[in-house]
Amino acid sequence: DAVLAFDGDGDRLAVVTRRGFVKQDRVIALFARYALQDRRGTVVISVDCGSAVREVVEAVGGRLVYYRLGKTHEGLLKYGDAVLAAEPWKVIDPRWGTWIDGVYQAAYLAKLMAEEGRDLEGLLEGIPDYPQARYSVVVPEVAKREVFSEVVDELRSRYSERARLTEVDGLRLDFEDSSWILVRASGTEPKVRIYAEARSVDRLRSLVDEALGLVKGSLRRRGLRPESIEGSLIP
Repeated sequence: DAVLAFDGDGDRLAVVTRRGFVKQDRVIALFARYALQDRRGTVVISVDCGSAVREVVEAVGGRLVYYRLGKTHEGLLKYGDAVLAAEPWKVIDPRWGTWIDGVYQAAYLAKLMAEEGRDLEGLLEGIPDYPQARYSVVVPEVAKREVFSEVVDELRSRYSERARLTEVDGLRLDFEDSSWILVRASGTEPKVRIYAEARSVDRLRSLVDEALGLVKGSLRRRGLRPESIEGSLIP
């Protein structure tokens, strides 16, 4: 019915079904849906999570709060009514504990499948699956912050009147067509990261190409170029 895989220390969970890899925001949305059945409250997610989580949380009457990547555990403690905290690959369910636990995630999914009498694809039914992109532009460390700031300033200038801006961790722009893009500087590596989602692959490519163009242009003005570009579109 499903393949559940962990990283070396067991805090991250990847999920594969008969249809292939399951996007992480859909897994988080599934956890949120069941957590909010127990009690209404706040779901804390990192700012790079896709729209599926927001749509599921709002549909069942919960509240969604964006938080910094790698710091969702702090959000769990900050919001007293939090029922879940998550970022891609990592879920914290306070019914179990205040720590990230991939083994718990796997056990809980198995429990749901057994109790509901459905495979994982059945449990995911009704949770949206939108095209996404995740890219990392490797840049010289000395230029990372300046390039990031210049790109953010340009995006803010272009779209402050046409998008909802979220700046808890980098800059996220949410547009009226339900597409969004996030640009942030990695806190651990010499990379500028670009995350995006849209209802169509063409719109997704347009968002990513614009952001990549801004990063390359900022580097070029400094006599630099990307050392490499990592990532892909995920239909």
